[in-house]
This record gives sequence, C-alpha cells and structure tokens, in this order.
Amino acid sequence: MRHFSPLKIRPQKDVLTLKEGQQRVANWKNLMYNFYEKGKDTFPKGVFIPFMDINEIAKLQQEVRTVSTPGTDELQVIYIVGVRGYFTFPLPEEIPINMKAADYPVNLILVPVYQTNERKEGSPEEFEYNDNYDTYDLIAPVAAATKDGTEVIYEASSIYDITQPCPKLCDKESALH
Repeated sequence: MRHFSPLKIRPQKDVLTLKEGQQRVANWKNLMYNFYEKGKDTFPKGVFIPFMDINEIAKLQQEVRTVSTPGTDELQVIYIVGVRGYFTFPLPEEIPINMKAADYPVNLILVPVYQTNERKEGSPEEFEYNDNYDTYDLIAPVAAATKDGTEVIYEASSIYDITQPCPKLCDKESALH
C-alpha cells in the first residue's frame, strides 16, 4: 500500500476518512463473497472512469440548456447538475452453460442528471445540485462517434458506457483494494 504525504488540496465536499472508506469497501466485499464462488479475485470492486470522458459529459452543462416537455413543443429550462451511474452486467448473445460472473464483469453506465428549479444565470449555484428538488435522467438521442470523432451510423443515446471494471483494471496497492 502506498502512502502519500499530505497534499495541498483545497477543502472538498462529501469526502470520507480512509478508515470509513475502508469499512465501506469491507462491507461490500463481505456482501459479495456470498455471490461469487471463486472469492475475492472475481467480484466487482469498483470502476475506473477516465477524466476525458467525465469532461465530455460535463460539457453538456453548457450545451444542453432546454428540453421539450413530453407531448408538446414547449421548452423547459434545465440545469445539468451531475451524473447517475447504473450498474450493468453485459451478457453475450448466447449464454454459455457454465457461465461464470467473473467472465462478464459488472460495469457502470453513466447518464447526465438535471434539475428544473429556477436559477440565476451565471451564478455560482447555477449548476449545483440542490437536494430540495427532484433529479431526472437526461436520456436523449445522440449521434455516436468513433475515437477519431467521425460519426457512426447507428442511433445512440446519452447513456455512456465509458467505465472499465475492477477486476481487470484495479490498483492492487490501493488502501481500498
């Protein structure tokens, strides 16, 4: 396990102590041991999300400011305030008879999340999550693109499959592993 000297990082919201993070991970592992016969090396421990993908989703805050109300042409102002992750379990078209969960790892898909309560444009709180209001998934048609940015023919949506599962991509020296 690697330990780093204290870094000069500005105060952060919604952070945990190392001890609490380790306890939550231990709770997860204890639960997962019940479902995975091969033990600790096969069950999902986390997901890696590249910053370039997070930044791509974050750009939607400035690009998407309105949605049409279902069944009408009326536009509603929205504020993208976060991302919701859904655990998924991709399966092959034909499921092998002796399929093992470790062969098809759990991953996470991400969806932009918005709120509709009125905010002052340009204010620091314009895109902040406000827990007094409901949140909604922004699921809208999107043209898919290849890594070089060229458009792909099939229709896609604003559901992002950009995470990489652990195991496969794990930091085995982490205090949380």
